[in-house]
Amino acid sequence: MSPHSIVKAAQTTQPDVAILSHNVSGLPEKELEILKELIVVALKTRVIMLLDDENSDVVVSALKLGACCVFCRSHPLEMLIRCVKQVHAGQVWISAVQLGLLLVADP
Repeated sequence: MSPHSIVKAAQTTQPDVAILSHNVSGLPEKELEILKELIVVALKTRVIMLLDDENSDVVVSALKLGACCVFCRSHPLEMLIRCVKQVHAGQVWISAVQLGLLLVADP
């Protein structure tokens, strides 16, 4: 899907939870722009950002932009399933390492 079609689909369907791959467009910085747009057009949608690795800059940026979770693909599928359930229930899914990155990041 193109970045525009992802945002349009979310705006039309207003899903409870959306999983956004950080590699969907091939341009990692573009996914953060998509995240920003999703938060605006799908107000009730809770977004999980799916990463290839836990790059601290991307983790912090995604969480600051409103992602409810930044999940690394190297984690087990069972953990992703638990994550989706918890995010759907209204919780934020964040590891202690990610919380530490967020707390020491520039405002």
